[in-house]
Amino acid sequence: MAVLETKYYKDYGHNYMILRCGRQEPPGSYQHKILTSGRIAGILACSVRYINGAAYYYYDISSRTTLENIYRNKKMSCGEVKDLLLGLHEISEKLAGYFMDESGLVLVPEHIYYDLTNKKYIGLYYPGYNVDGADTYKPLTQFLLEHIDTEDRDLAEKMYQICELSEENFFSIEEAIRILEEGEEEPVSGISPEAFCQKDWELPVADQADLYDAVQNTAQEVPFATLPQTALSTGRNLFYPVFAALSVLGIVGAAAIGIVYELTRQEQIILYGASAAMGACLLFCIAAIRKGARQKKSPPDNTYETHASKSGSQGKPDDEELPSLDRVIGRSAELRMAQQDPISYGNTVFFDVILH
Repeated sequence: MAVLETKYYKDYGHNYMILRCGRQEPPGSYQHKILTSGRIAGILACSVRYINGAAYYYYDISSRTTLENIYRNKKMSCGEVKDLLLGLHEISEKLAGYFMDESGLVLVPEHIYYDLTNKKYIGLYYPGYNVDGADTYKPLTQFLLEHIDTEDRDLAEKMYQICELSEENFFSIEEAIRILEEGEEEPVSGISPEAFCQKDWELPVADQADLYDAVQNTAQEVPFATLPQTALSTGRNLFYPVFAALSVLGIVGAAAIGIVYELTRQEQIILYGASAAMGACLLFCIAAIRKGARQKKSPPDNTYETHASKSGSQGKPDDEELPSLDRVIGRSAELRMAQQDPISYGNTVFFDVILH
């Protein structure tokens, strides 16, 4: 593990941590310019000062404390460990968005800062750090293992698993977050299973009649088969043009970075790879847009109308109306009453038979 030779300086209203610029990253490099520009909000603000011909990074640590100081005399809960890892993962994603080498992020407890004002973790990015392999995460995982709440057995088992995996080359902060989230169940919706089972979903008779009428009217007015296709086509029409525009902007941005900044060989390879990926996405979107345009020119599907016309031609004439539900129920009731209470005239019995 590399040891940073740090110095501290205080002036009016500001506290600074000082690190000397490494030889691998000269002051004119791309990472140096992005670091001192202040564009990445998740890392310490940095400026460069020259003393006796040597360049030094001045990191502003005002109103910030370190992870080591926060948990020097207290234990960390599972939620606090998860918040820390989520904050570091967010910082890593911001660095990747600016094509910054993630090996420059110092994951050492005494150099992981916490902003007391915004209640967020702040990372230290040092271009000359460049620690790879198991030494990248070992200081952090060992610190967490020593400072977690030992009474939480589930957390202790997960931290031992994280420490073992951190020695592998494929380990990442995202993998540690996944291990911590194992076994956590989140409700799918706001209704619990018990409340769903206990709720009475049976409709009254009057509501059933209204529902029947509404379904009959809807079936005559709206072709159901056309509704999902319309929603899908609208989403597709919006997705591919927007994604194609973003791909074009990404290609233009990558080209601008290659022209404006002086990149190393590794940074050039990363930039070319990103440009090729965005170009492939652009070609895919163009093909999808052209396919959608051809589908629009094809005649619409009239399956529903054809089925309706066939059923109408085989049945009764169009002007004949079907009996309503109330009429059918009324006639059935009259028939039952006639069978149960026949009308007698002398020795002859007459039944009132309703013909349909």
